[in-house]
Amino acid sequence: TFDSGIFRSTDNGDNWLPIGLEDYNVRSLAINSIGHVFAGTYDSGVFRSANDGENWTPVHAGLTNPMVSALAVSPSGYLCRDSRWRSVSKCATNYFYHRKY
Repeated sequence: TFDSGIFRSTDNGDNWLPIGLEDYNVRSLAINSIGHVFAGTYDSGVFRSANDGENWTPVHAGLTNPMVSALAVSPSGYLCRDSRWRSVSKCATNYFYHRKY
């Protein structure tokens, strides 16, 4: 979204409600095995919600480039991000930001 945040539907997409990060340009989403939602933004890093979007916490400490174009969660539970519009399928290479949640 472009400065519109994140939306959620509880009725199979018939209706959508905003659930946060309205002032951010959200570019990617990922969900880990325990249901935490991660949002990658164009220029503000990564945010996490542990309560279905009710609250969002920045989780980008140590991230040298706040631009996030793709997010993925590895099978071992690491959050990986890329800022160069590439696939995050090779989550082990050194150009990705890794952090376990």
